[in-house]
Amino acid sequence: MHAVLLAHGKPCPVFDLFGVAGRELLERLALPEPWAGTVTASLQLIDQLDQRSPAARPSCAGSAPTTATCRCC
Repeated sequence: MHAVLLAHGKPCPVFDLFGVAGRELLERLALPEPWAGTVTASLQLIDQLDQRSPAARPSCAGSAPTTATCRCC
């Protein structure tokens, strides 16, 4: 996802690209195909994985304050 933004010279001013603000940013970018499709497919996959593994989220909650990639909280 970040590579798509970099390839199009788009900054990422949000901390959580997959949270509400990050998703709003991705919608506003209006990327050309095939990158727009890649973003859409990636977000769908993230949503599916989040739904399938709710028990996994608490396992990384302790690292959330120090790990930017953790989406537990």
